Amino acid sequence: VNESKNILALALALQADGHIPKDCDKWSFRFGRDRKINRLKEILEALNWRYDETVDTDGYTKIRFYSVPAVFKYLNSEKLFNWASFLQLDSNSLDFVLDEIFRWDGSPLKDFNGRKEYRTTVKHNAELIYTLMKLRGHGSTLYDKEGVWTISKNIRQFSRCKWKSLQQYTGKVYCPTTQTGAFLVRSPNGKISVTHKTRFCAARVVA
Repeated sequence: VNESKNILALALALQADGHIPKDCDKWSFRFGRDRKINRLKEILEALNWRYDETVDTDGYTKIRFYSVPAVFKYLNSEKLFNWASFLQLDSNSLDFVLDEIFRWDGSPLKDFNGRKEYRTTVKHNAELIYTLMKLRGHGSTLYDKEGVWTISKNIRQFSRCKWKSLQQYTGKVYCPTTQTGAFLVRSPNGKISVTHKTRFCAARVVA
């Protein structure tokens, strides 16, 4: 894992569990889970970034270190993701993001599909991860339950349309032309599909 991926990993950790104070140049994390403690230390040590580690009286571990400016390429001080920076990543980096995100705000589901879920209260961040899932060909769903946005990552890549209807229409019909032959369509309710500009029976749809 090169430095840029460690910066990405730190950005994902910060949006999930980090605290960015307005009056101090040090970021802080407070964990009760060993896996998160060990992962954050692994990232910081790979970046050769010094940190302080203490254990509070309640047993939680606090890790503090000076801010890493390069992280702000991917999120701002309010911990909102920078869509433009993520959408410019290559496929390997995007796959890394979609694996790393579950180390922080994710959990595996114990069902036969082997699904995972990413949860956040920040709609802006949820919609980005959902978009990246679709762009990388993952079956995924996005829904809101009492202010918590949940995005699933499914093993399946394809889905089928259970309902269809014919609509009478008179007017222009547009066919997008892209370099890859594929395009992304986002409906008003936030759902995304990725399809090729081919005849219906040959189209690949990820939904």
